[in-house]
Amino acid sequence: MIAVMQAHVDGKPIERRGLASPQWVRVKAPNWDWSDCDYRIATIAPGHNPDGLTVAQVGDGYRLLDDDEVDERWQGAPIRREIDALGPGETWDNSGWRGGAKDITYRTKLSREELAKLRNPVAPGHNPKGLTVAPGHNPNGLTVAQVGDGYRLLDEDEVGGRYGEERSLREIECFLFDRTWDNSGWWGASKERTFRTKLSREELARLREARPEPSVTIPKSEYERLQQAAEVVAKLQALALRPSPPPQPGPSDPASPTPTGQ
Repeated sequence: MIAVMQAHVDGKPIERRGLASPQWVRVKAPNWDWSDCDYRIATIAPGHNPDGLTVAQVGDGYRLLDDDEVDERWQGAPIRREIDALGPGETWDNSGWRGGAKDITYRTKLSREELAKLRNPVAPGHNPKGLTVAPGHNPNGLTVAQVGDGYRLLDEDEVGGRYGEERSLREIECFLFDRTWDNSGWWGASKERTFRTKLSREELARLREARPEPSVTIPKSEYERLQQAAEVVAKLQALALRPSPPPQPGPSDPASPTPTGQ
């Protein structure tokens, strides 16, 4: 009892549980209610742990990412739903993270080997099954089989920011974070993504250079209204251009002079 209280004074983390509860909870300001609660020195979880979480706070079945698994090189990698991040209020956000920021604590249920395989499906220099890595712009390290029959990856010079202002092409597909191909239409501009196509380099270049004017579709009723308005404008313009007849003298106008001979 005294050792636990002295540990708190020394700055060590403390956990508490009710006498009838199996759940240990970290407390920052224990009230030392020994009659109803039990206290212990918390075990700090190993791994990359900038928040100083305890094993209990990490959660059953989880581990923290190790220091060498958290690196800026993953900032441009796909988001992984298998990686959670500690958010505000010491709650875990499982929306998907890359695991690249050194000031954030991450957890996962995957082993080191499973996480490494997920991040690098076929890592350069580590290919125990002898799989063939697909040539081209391939940040996901996809194999030829993963690219698919009849497809090729876009080459390095076919992917870049200069295509960001182009129209999206249904002939370009993108490899998504859930490891499926999206064929809704892409530019092929992001260096962080992997794109595939069935077109040859020459066919894709011609398609990109075509740049047809975008078509605009409007409802039929709106089209008819605009057509009627155009007809009215045309009639008014025709009336404005019609020559006016010469003015006729009225009853109160002075008579026109009659030329007389000499």
